[in-house]
Amino acid sequence: MRYRGFQPSIISEWLLECKQDSSKIELGAYAQTIRNNDEIVNTLYELFEKYPDHDLISPVCHQLFEFYRASNDELKKFTLELVPSLIGAYLTSVYNRETKRVCSIATCLLGIYNMEVVEKESGQAKVRTYTVPTVATASCYHEPPSLTSLVLSDSALMNYHHDKNITFQQGPFEQIEEFSAQNRFMILTQVLRAYNSFIAELSLKSRTNLCEWSCRLLRSGYKGTLFNNAEAEIEDNSPRIPFTSEFLLELLDGVYFAMFNGSAKEGKSVVSDVYVRAEYELLNEVLLVTNAIVDSLAVNPSGQPEDGPIGISIALSSAARDGRLRKSALTNASFRTKRLQAEESDSLDTTGDEDAPPDYEQATKADVKGKGSKNAIKNIVRKKLSVEGKKREDSSSVLGDSVDTAKTSYASLSDIVPEEEENQWENPTDNS
Repeated sequence: MRYRGFQPSIISEWLLECKQDSSKIELGAYAQTIRNNDEIVNTLYELFEKYPDHDLISPVCHQLFEFYRASNDELKKFTLELVPSLIGAYLTSVYNRETKRVCSIATCLLGIYNMEVVEKESGQAKVRTYTVPTVATASCYHEPPSLTSLVLSDSALMNYHHDKNITFQQGPFEQIEEFSAQNRFMILTQVLRAYNSFIAELSLKSRTNLCEWSCRLLRSGYKGTLFNNAEAEIEDNSPRIPFTSEFLLELLDGVYFAMFNGSAKEGKSVVSDVYVRAEYELLNEVLLVTNAIVDSLAVNPSGQPEDGPIGISIALSSAARDGRLRKSALTNASFRTKRLQAEESDSLDTTGDEDAPPDYEQATKADVKGKGSKNAIKNIVRKKLSVEGKKREDSSSVLGDSVDTAKTSYASLSDIVPEEEENQWENPTDNS
């Protein structure tokens, strides 16, 4: 992270302003103002990154904790913006055996942990309950299977609609008075979980800072070809920092969101580094999650314009993805051909004043010479032309077939009607 020259006076003036105006200013407006003040935020980032032993660290950490336990959520979010820097500065100093330099940072992180593990009103230990989405119920990750593809037997319905929800609990956690080697990452995991719960409301700069600090800590102490990255800025004497599976999984949760919300390049670097560390230290749970992320990126790469605002890709069915009508789709046109055939048969079967044969092509010379043969044939031809006209109006593609059919009809009539009677129809006055 590159910022302009460090100016302690900016932080000193900010701390003085907080002490003098804390009782006069309106908290909501003030919190929004300092969150949008890039000068203060950038200076604080640089303070924790390059000067963790500065004299301003102690009053800054005290003020950040005061913001976190305030009743205003915007002030709490301002502290959460700096959580990645607090964790990074703490771990770097601890594993460099400089614990005394970061006592104030440790106190701030411990205070955040103790506030997160208890209920604010009652003071009782928090117990979080999570419900795992099942295949039978739709979620933001998948659609339920279609009932039409299942055999609706009793056993299938019982398996499909089960009443047992898969849930698991997290907590309760005890309040802790000080850091130790045993509880260090348990505390940091809970603090990082609090950060992830508000990550969608934090700034892009904070999410990018999370990714950059993560890469620096994961690569610390590893030389050679384990991390093939020429951009890694790691000192030769930097120590290795061990991580627990729980901490890395919580870290991946925040990084995965950052990948789809403006920090695609930095997030991919963190996933790659976490995978290398998990493979090196045989962390099977972390390997499972990193492999799942890598496989999902092959289908839906991060950093795309169509990325969702909450960092997930909603699984849509083929019908939802493709708005065009397929050939197999049922529409009114699907019934058009059959409807026309039904109308044609009805029109041919309908008789006028005289009984007409069901099919004019089956008429014989004997039928023509019979009583009413002239009217019958005229009715047949008239009704046939009416049907062909309806076909022409319904679809332009049927026009050619209608003309050919009409020609065939007249040709067949000329074959079965004697020439004498044709002359009589053409000259009716002669017969009268």
